Amino acid sequence: MEGGSRAIDALSADGEHSAAGTAKGAVGLPEEVPVSESDSALPGFYSREFVSNPYAAYDYLRRTGPVRRIHRAGVPVWLVTSYDEVRLVLTDQRFVKEPARWPVPIEEADPGLGGLRHFVGKHLLYADPPHHTRLRRLVSKAFTPRRVTEFEPMIRTVVDELLKQFDERDEIDLVGWFAVPIGTTVICEMLGIPAAERKDFRRWSLPLVSDDESARSSAELAAGRRVALAQLSDYLGALIRQKRARPTPDLLSALIEARDGDGRLSETELVAMALLLLIAGHETTVNLIGNAMLALLTHPDQAELLRGRPDLIPGAIEELVRYEGSVMICSLRVTGEPVELGGVRIPEGELVMAVVAAADRDPARFADPQRLDVTRPSNPHLGFGAGVHYCVGAPLARLQSRIAIGELLRRYPRMELAVPRHELSWHPSISLRGLHTLPVAPHGLGRAAAGPAVVGGARGR
Repeated sequence: MEGGSRAIDALSADGEHSAAGTAKGAVGLPEEVPVSESDSALPGFYSREFVSNPYAAYDYLRRTGPVRRIHRAGVPVWLVTSYDEVRLVLTDQRFVKEPARWPVPIEEADPGLGGLRHFVGKHLLYADPPHHTRLRRLVSKAFTPRRVTEFEPMIRTVVDELLKQFDERDEIDLVGWFAVPIGTTVICEMLGIPAAERKDFRRWSLPLVSDDESARSSAELAAGRRVALAQLSDYLGALIRQKRARPTPDLLSALIEARDGDGRLSETELVAMALLLLIAGHETTVNLIGNAMLALLTHPDQAELLRGRPDLIPGAIEELVRYEGSVMICSLRVTGEPVELGGVRIPEGELVMAVVAAADRDPARFADPQRLDVTRPSNPHLGFGAGVHYCVGAPLARLQSRIAIGELLRRYPRMELAVPRHELSWHPSISLRGLHTLPVAPHGLGRAAAGPAVVGGARGR
């Protein structure tokens, strides 16, 4: 799913202040990095400071060179950080996605895709028209807003059952014990994956979305992905064959039956699409719920406003996606011809990374962009992408987030963070943004213990 992803000393803990005018080293970019040069390397992408709060660094990059050439894993790539230019990259068909047109092999261009070579290009994310048009048409027939709406009662039931734990706990991990089960249960229910067969899903999915190039070598990352991918794709292949023989009322059966004239999704395309929907749909929703609740817990005036005006929640979801979305950088593009972008000429055949997290805090497009404002009247954020690759799962993400966040705000008006914000840790990814855990006190820290604390240990549920 497009959209498809992480504290800087110059900022306060909640990222409210601009980094304008600060020195290069103060925004998380090492002093030795020649950021003023057109051919720059930014090795600080996976530093703890950057991962905790990347927005000051992105603000600096956007102000000093919104279209700049850097190196990622030794490969030249153009980093785009301003709103207008990012939107152009996402919508202009001169920026193409087919890996066959990339200037280097997949695993060199994006180490995170090293173990996915067989499926890249077989689903929506890395396809261009007309191939993309065909895939999108087939998937859209099964993934309609009506079908998503039909799942609202199920989502509400899942949320209600999970929140029963909160009534009995003085402290609980909002990510592991709430966001993860919601994301897993809903997408598996939609695809028709039996409950008894979901236990390994989180273990398979995490290696496939991680892009922490600092922790292990690219070869080790790719090896881990190959193992997880083989296990997950074997499982999905067997499930598809089972549903082809005995269809059931679910999205995966609908994808098997979807036709475009005489055409259907091939076996490889079906597995690739199921992988995309499972992994991207699950991971981004988990991160969005966690990120959104952290933003509201650290902006209690905004949370209180939503409690008094629940009608504002749909618009608030859009603001939370803009302010602290789950996608930082969109999937790679390559220039299909020479393109002038932000006054910079990019030759044909160059890789491009569009940083939506930077674009969505661009003061040229958003008034006071560093401020969370759940009443923001105009919010054309890019958190779900734009153009033909606009996230097919956006309606589902919105629905899950609206229900989950609305119920948390309504039922637990005294909820607080259970640890200082600076103790929270984020997944080391430049593509997706999500918390490892989010310990909260559902009834406020002043309440006497009502039961054992439950923090962590549930992300594999």
